[in-house]
Amino acid sequence: MARLAERLSDRDRDVLQMIADHRYLTTHQVQQFCFVDHETASTGARVTRRVLSRLGRDGLIAPLERRVGGLGSGSAVTIWRLTAAGSRIVYGDAKRRRGTEPSERFLRHCLAVADVHVLLCQHRRIEAIESVAVEVEPASWRKYLGPGGGPRWLQPDLSAVITTADFIDRMFIEVDLGTESLPTLLRKCQYYEDYRRSGTEQDRHGSFPLVVWLLTTTERVTKLRTAIDRRQGLASAMFRYATPATLTQVLAGGDS
Repeated sequence: MARLAERLSDRDRDVLQMIADHRYLTTHQVQQFCFVDHETASTGARVTRRVLSRLGRDGLIAPLERRVGGLGSGSAVTIWRLTAAGSRIVYGDAKRRRGTEPSERFLRHCLAVADVHVLLCQHRRIEAIESVAVEVEPASWRKYLGPGGGPRWLQPDLSAVITTADFIDRMFIEVDLGTESLPTLLRKCQYYEDYRRSGTEQDRHGSFPLVVWLLTTTERVTKLRTAIDRRQGLASAMFRYATPATLTQVLAGGDS
């Protein structure tokens, strides 16, 4: 294991770390995260497959037998996870996530969150944007004191900070694939409201981020927006809404 670790390049380690952060990634997502500096996309795809195959032969990653689409539920693709050996490379002796077989619902959600992360990374190529910083759970989670004074955790799927010469846009991002009921989504919105009222985030950064809901359809956007507007005690101005078709516009600061 020590000799294998010594042979790994920085990019190999980036690939392992990114798979560890998201638990599961498709080949295309790995390419978008770690292999975008090639002259053509086809070259990047070829190099990605070669590196993933080598890491697989070395026993550091393995493909899932199950194949599902990502955010847009597209064609079936190969999905990669860390093996126990790969986990040791990334985490050392620290506590590691168990490599259990995921449910299809959980897997689809992981891939959808990764798709959003990919899109945020692509914002770095926009000339006006100086930097994009993204946190994946659990790094995106926030601890605070609830209304009763007890400790609570807010658990966004992602948090992001997009910096331009004139603005710093901070946001929490929630990815919903239509599997949760409207009351469940409203309960999560209330957690954001409780966290905002705690003042914890404002004390650290001077302002509270926008909360961006990524939903599957415009009909689901309308239902959630209407429910939030009608709910007493929720600051509706805190929330933004997007579908896969409008997410780029919303992340760039456009109307939701």
